[in-house]
Amino acid sequence: MFLAARRYAWTSNPKILGMQQIGAQAVDFCKQIGIYLLHEGREVIYVGRATGSALRKAAIRAYARPLSSRWDRFSWFGVLPVSDDGKLGTLQDTFESSKLLPALEAILVEALESRQN
Repeated sequence: MFLAARRYAWTSNPKILGMQQIGAQAVDFCKQIGIYLLHEGREVIYVGRATGSALRKAAIRAYARPLSSRWDRFSWFGVLPVSDDGKLGTLQDTFESSKLLPALEAILVEALESRQN
């Protein structure tokens, strides 16, 4: 949560690295799918979802559009599992992200009343 946008090179292939716990192998979460929030300070100004385009493309689009000067940090919440060897897994067959993610996004938009939604 609250990752500083300036710490990332917003090229066509940025890396969004993280780890499950201290000392674990770094994981590139750019292909993660889920919900992301754009923050100005501690205020949420936009709620979006990263589905088929994944987190990398969603973040690049957000950074490139007119909204880019209005946010300085972002948070994301992914649904793909991380394996023990630090790789992103796949969704279970019973998990329907096409139904869950729009619902989560709508709930966050309503609950947070972000300025740019």
